[in-house]
Amino acid sequence: MDRVNEILKQSSALPSSLALEITETFILQNNPIIAAVMDEIYGAGLDIIIDDFGVGYSNCDRLKKLPIACIKIDKVFVDSLLGSAIDQAYTKEIIGSLVRLGKTGDFTITAEGIEVLSQLEDLRELGCHSIQGYLLAKPMLPAKFIDIVQESYLAG
Repeated sequence: MDRVNEILKQSSALPSSLALEITETFILQNNPIIAAVMDEIYGAGLDIIIDDFGVGYSNCDRLKKLPIACIKIDKVFVDSLLGSAIDQAYTKEIIGSLVRLGKTGDFTITAEGIEVLSQLEDLRELGCHSIQGYLLAKPMLPAKFIDIVQESYLAG
């Protein structure tokens, strides 16, 4: 938390503008120290995002006890939307369940690794809150991102 406070002070950023991503395998350990640090981070006004959800040892019971803002569904599930009929059906049920769980727990669901339009369409239909992946853009330098946002703003 000391490091987080130092970053906030140096950048003059508001805590609400920062989100910390922590992997599922780390965050879902039943460790009171991790829970205490997460409570401290949440209490400071930062969001906590669980990354790579679904590839570790998911413990949905722990989710209701943690102060999280978002779960990021791992690309493995998103890729399954392009698989066999049974893969697609199974994956849609999992993602739909997570979206419903997010509504109950007041956290959002982000899907990672969207590469084709059909994945985006499926995720929209399932109520996924946000997406990231090469379909939208490949990783880029901050200056390029700023240029894109400025161009979009001027065009709009």
